[in-house]
Amino acid sequence: MPASHYRFFLQRDGQTFPAEVLECESDSDAMVKARELLAMSTTFRLMEVWQGTRKVGIAQKGSA
Repeated sequence: MPASHYRFFLQRDGQTFPAEVLECESDSDAMVKARELLAMSTTFRLMEVWQGTRKVGIAQKGSA
């Protein structure tokens, strides 16, 4: 199965900020990447992952 493009958005105080567009093999790979990206942020605690118009999930600091 070919990789798909996923969009990653950081959120803080009700505002959304685009972070990255990356290719991932699956939804679970995209969520792992979201947690990795979020771990690098000192300001943000929440990241949404989207594939096209489909919301894949939300990663939060301190959650697995």
